[in-house]
Amino acid sequence: MLSEQTIRQIVHNKFVQPTLSSRQNAAMNHCSHFTVNEMLKRFEQSKYSASEILEMDDDQIYAIFHPVSLARRSSKRPPPYDDIQREVLKRKGKTLTVLYLEYVDVDPHTAYGRSRFFELVRHFLKTRKVTMRQRHFVGEEAFIDYAGTSLTYIENRKQKTASVFIGCLGASNKLFAYATTGQTTQDWVAGIREMLAYFGGVPQVIVIDNAKGLVKKAGNPPKLVRTVDDLAEHFHCLIHACRVGHPQDKSLAEQGVKFITQRILRVMNSDFTFFSLDELNQHLVSEVEKLNALPLQNTDTSRNQLFEQLDGPALSPLPKTPFNPIINEFIKTVPPHYHIQFDGHDYSVPYDLCGEKVTVQVYREKLNVFYKHKLVTTHLLSASDGCTTLPKHMHPSHHADLLHGKSYFLAWAKDVGIYSHKLFKKLYKGIKNPQSRAINTRAKGIKKLCEQHGAEVFEAACRYALAHGKDVPCADELTMIISAKAYEGSVETENSITHSNIRGKSYYEDGGNDE
Repeated sequence: MLSEQTIRQIVHNKFVQPTLSSRQNAAMNHCSHFTVNEMLKRFEQSKYSASEILEMDDDQIYAIFHPVSLARRSSKRPPPYDDIQREVLKRKGKTLTVLYLEYVDVDPHTAYGRSRFFELVRHFLKTRKVTMRQRHFVGEEAFIDYAGTSLTYIENRKQKTASVFIGCLGASNKLFAYATTGQTTQDWVAGIREMLAYFGGVPQVIVIDNAKGLVKKAGNPPKLVRTVDDLAEHFHCLIHACRVGHPQDKSLAEQGVKFITQRILRVMNSDFTFFSLDELNQHLVSEVEKLNALPLQNTDTSRNQLFEQLDGPALSPLPKTPFNPIINEFIKTVPPHYHIQFDGHDYSVPYDLCGEKVTVQVYREKLNVFYKHKLVTTHLLSASDGCTTLPKHMHPSHHADLLHGKSYFLAWAKDVGIYSHKLFKKLYKGIKNPQSRAINTRAKGIKKLCEQHGAEVFEAACRYALAHGKDVPCADELTMIISAKAYEGSVETENSITHSNIRGKSYYEDGGNDE
């Protein structure tokens, strides 16, 4: 079957050279002279002039010169194109096979065969698939995505997987790749930070997809995750999400993913073994840099050269301070012990906030606590279990308890006298916790006797208790000694001879230390 253009050429040749033979006309159009005779016969039967034939479109030419084929082609019932298009546009629409079976069920005798139905439908869908040519201005956009192919590395004798973040600038098509442990919000943020550092500047817009780590709710505009909003504010750029189900909105990122996957990722998985994520990233960045240095197809210019000419000078400068993202944020009611727990560690807040709701923001290295949108305290994060308490947060009575520990009581007893000091040293002997509530309580009771009876009487009572084998006397025992005045007239049994070089057994019992 001749094409419409060939038919026009046959008619044109006969119109320009009426004496031209069919064989000559056929040779000029690379067809049979029988076919030329048939086409000229149909031309004469149409009663149209040559100029009119030459002005007709392809469908009109086809109807005149192939009437039998046209009749045969129109004898079957056409597919329901509009219904098919609606199904295809659905996110989970019916397959073409299901649509064909429904089409046949209507009337099998007037239906096309399966192959012809598929051919007609696919041709129709292609005619409806129209894309807009995008023009990317210098320094305006960067497109990001994650590759579908992951990388592997070995750490502590265990194989781990890493996802690969891909970035691409709009005007220069310069590529970037960075491996992360997953695709969480923090991984997306880490990839964006590393990408901007690699490019050495910030574009006006970063185009993302609707990944859960980035977008809370899709829309126009979308509702972004808090950390992503903070990132956009820190770098003074716009985070823009493409339409749901329209990956062509970030086609450069899709092309970059395909290119890097074919050239780098598959080779890394098959030919290399890595023993840390840092080692993997070092190799990945070096390989991407090689791609950026290669000339683009059908040109002598590389992505790096285009970057120097186009995107590089147009990018905004990076902020002077690094971006410190919020890792976690939650609202907590302050318990009676005025400590907020995070990751197994307790952090203090001012005691007067007990029962109030506070907002806790956790960063990589610190924790901030806000009350009514006002910062009330900041703590450095601790990796160990336990408690971090700032003295200024404590209730006055609790703060007093904190001050009255081992060092406090030993220093006080030393000022009272040598025997008082020895008694308190024995009291705290073998105690690992200098803030032991049990021992501190006993120490307070003993100290109170000194305040009631005076330092001289208290020192004498301590001397008597130590001399008569009282290991660690309690307040009641000292009270009995003081009430009975047992210390009066008692002979010191520890040393009958007093001399600075003679220390006695008590000195060696408590280790020979004066503190």
